[in-house]
Amino acid sequence: MPSINFDDDAVSTLEEIKHIEVSVFRKLFNNRIICKEILPILFPENKSLKLLHQYFSQREEQHNIYKTLSKKIMEYIKLP
Repeated sequence: MPSINFDDDAVSTLEEIKHIEVSVFRKLFNNRIICKEILPILFPENKSLKLLHQYFSQREEQHNIYKTLSKKIMEYIKLP
């Protein structure tokens, strides 16, 4: 049975998702239904999202875009 828990191997998950277009992440984190119902299933422990936050925080090019996205991820992680 395939696992849908992307936090099982957070480092591998980061390697797979970090190159997704920023606009896709923006759409995901701006959609309350996805944040409330889908992301908790895919990232139950937020391990991968924390790594993604760190990765975006360290990006130098287009700094404002990554800084904003990094902030969105942290807002999501802090949600109950």
